[in-house]
Amino acid sequence: MKNDSLVLAKRMQWRARRGLLELDLFLQPFVANHYASLNEAELLTFEALLDMPDNALWDMMSGRENADNLAQQQLLEKIKSLAPGLYELMVQADPTGVKHIVRSEFAKYAVHVKCSA
Repeated sequence: MKNDSLVLAKRMQWRARRGLLELDLFLQPFVANHYASLNEAELLTFEALLDMPDNALWDMMSGRENADNLAQQQLLEKIKSLAPGLYELMVQADPTGVKHIVRSEFAKYAVHVKCSA
């Protein structure tokens, strides 16, 4: 059974790798550090989020679009709360959208997240 959990966690780590650096900065540390503690409903919600296209998921994560349901909204808030400072950096860098965010600032944050994980 533990082996199945390990395989599932590795599968989720791979699925959480996205085409957008911004999503990676939220999702990779979340899966690595908190995926195992999710309850069954949160696991299903997380899988549904990972099934979404990157841009749609990012729009919900960044607040440009509303989540499809309360469970998604709650999980997105949990993911954002576990990456302290990143959401504020994102909004501070470009309050109108993510396309103009200074990537070097994200790279600095990514190094910090990896070192503290």
